[in-house]
Amino acid sequence: MKRLISKREIRHKRVRAKIKGTSDCPRLSVFRSNRYVFAQIIDDAKRMTLVSAGDFKSKGKVKPASRTGRKTESAKKIGLELAKLAKLKNIEM
Repeated sequence: MKRLISKREIRHKRVRAKIKGTSDCPRLSVFRSNRYVFAQIIDDAKRMTLVSAGDFKSKGKVKPASRTGRKTESAKKIGLELAKLAKLKNIEM
């Protein structure tokens, strides 16, 4: 039986075909699952993740969004954490 491709995967492939991150202007990738929010800054030329943050990594700083019921607040905290980490590594977008 053929595997059906979800609408999210189709959107992801369409967007990724157009966007490339370089060291001059890295790419920001955000993924929201039912339980967690992940964000990372990626350099596609070197094929490496420069900085990443998520509520799964924070070790008590940010509770998973599914438990608090507030994904927006969780995403805001993760964005601020990602910005701090990017500034420490001198990454500007």
